[in-house]
Amino acid sequence: MLPFEAENYPIPAGNAASMLQHLMDARDLDKSDLIPVLGTETEVEKVFVSERAIEIDEARKLADFFQVDMSFLL
Repeated sequence: MLPFEAENYPIPAGNAASMLQHLMDARDLDKSDLIPVLGTETEVEKVFVSERAIEIDEARKLADFFQVDMSFLL
């Protein structure tokens, strides 16, 4: 039997932006909820349009925020 999250919110393969979107969807969050973690609306948007990669310190903060392993975001 699969754990609840694995069964109801399977993790898609993809880039950091798609992983973030999946994590946000599973928790009913939107991009503005990431501003305190990434700093500004502009930085959040850059990550989502794949204009820049998530830096290691940001991955740590996001992993703490979402309570997931940092490797999902790198």
